[in-house]
Amino acid sequence: MKYFFYVRNKPFTQALAALKPRLRYTTAKRRWYAARLGLYHTVLEYSSWLPVKTPRHKLVFTIANIKRQKLTDSMAKSHIEYILYHKRYRQFHHEFIKETISFYPEVICNFLKVQKEKVGTLDRSYYQGLYIALLRQYYPLDTNIDNYLNGFLSYQADDEYADKRCLYNNIALHMPLAKLANLNEIFTHHQLSQIALSDEQQPFTVTNLRVIEQINKDQDSQSNSKLHKVTVMITTYNASETIDSCIHSLLQQTWQDLEIIVVDDASTDDTLLRLQHLSAYNTAIKVISLPKNTGTFAAKSIGAQYATGEFLTCQDSDDWAHPQKIAEQVRPLIEDASIIATTSHWLRLDYDGQYYVRQIYPFLRQNPASPMFRLQTVKQETGLWHIVRTGADSEFFERLKLVYGSESIVIVKKPLTIASHRPNSLMTSEKFGIYNRTAALARLDYWEAWRLWHIDTLHQKACLVMASVEKQANAPQALFVGIPDSIQVDMLNLKENLATHEVLSKL
Repeated sequence: MKYFFYVRNKPFTQALAALKPRLRYTTAKRRWYAARLGLYHTVLEYSSWLPVKTPRHKLVFTIANIKRQKLTDSMAKSHIEYILYHKRYRQFHHEFIKETISFYPEVICNFLKVQKEKVGTLDRSYYQGLYIALLRQYYPLDTNIDNYLNGFLSYQADDEYADKRCLYNNIALHMPLAKLANLNEIFTHHQLSQIALSDEQQPFTVTNLRVIEQINKDQDSQSNSKLHKVTVMITTYNASETIDSCIHSLLQQTWQDLEIIVVDDASTDDTLLRLQHLSAYNTAIKVISLPKNTGTFAAKSIGAQYATGEFLTCQDSDDWAHPQKIAEQVRPLIEDASIIATTSHWLRLDYDGQYYVRQIYPFLRQNPASPMFRLQTVKQETGLWHIVRTGADSEFFERLKLVYGSESIVIVKKPLTIASHRPNSLMTSEKFGIYNRTAALARLDYWEAWRLWHIDTLHQKACLVMASVEKQANAPQALFVGIPDSIQVDMLNLKENLATHEVLSKL
């Protein structure tokens, strides 16, 4: 049976799609798969179906209630502590902590503190790093932090090198040049060139990074530049403070044949003027201006109509790309025609020069916003982005995996992007960000809606295809149900953008 094949290989979407709808969520294990896919509302709907409450049922029920913010703080903490301090749940601790750490980190911190005092050590490297990061946050005066950190750093593990150096940065380093040297050690470890600060007197931030010297263009780039153009898509909205740094990082890439398309989403500051000045001195930059603000995915979709590259990737307007980023991501696509896309890792840096991740630790994460893919193949066979305000990059990437198979996507496990963590980004904004309760639930609702669309479409043996931006703008109804009103795009504004956007001429 296909269901058991998928379960063994852990593509949970296909496993649930192989079942009849009435059977999909009828066991604790199947609801566990659903929870792993982010189907928390669905899990809660079916929570009363099992008369026997197994440990897995309790675990899934707790995670879903916390994610959906159904519990009071005291109730949530009580549920978390119950699972953490009972031996019957020990096999689930790792996943459970990862799922709940961003909601109640202090509870996890106290649990790890008790465990360390009880047995003298923590049995997973992940727990050790997480514990030190939490101690710094909740017990900054603890005199043991430095000793714990030094002991943790002494253990050599290639796959944790960057995370340990980020932790070291956040606890032990205070001066910009020291923080820069530490980042360069991370780059060297990953066979990447070192960088410098634009101004050594200014803080260690994303906008203060630069290439050390004139780049020696990648030899592969020189031989393939006329054969394999890469289009980089940037969308901007009031990005005046960061856009110069973002674009300069792309102009300094080792990969020569680049097309940079910047779509301004009706900025109200001087972003558009800055873009005009930047494009005036470089023919690789094309600037498109939209009259109405319709969100980054509408802007990307309009910009993609002008892309002439064989491959397309995106970069956020407040991110900085390592000079080898494009070369590292394009190489697997050139070397193997069966590869449909590549993605890479990133580190997020705040304005105090501290590495940030919502899950506290580890810091090195897969960059969800910057897959590089075969543009025409993907556009024709499965389509590009869903036109909503937020969250469509996750849907797009998961759809690529389902349509082409995970084996067709290469993850370049190197920190090729340094991203900004700032208070007014899309991820942290008051209106759409993760810290706004209503917005956070809307994100979960949208995530669940597209996951269920994927499952239902696969079950019907139909093709997962996203309509073009024009078809979405003129569709009589949404592609699938459950999309929150708060993240939907005004289709009248989208139609106006499609009809009246302007490709700016050079100054």
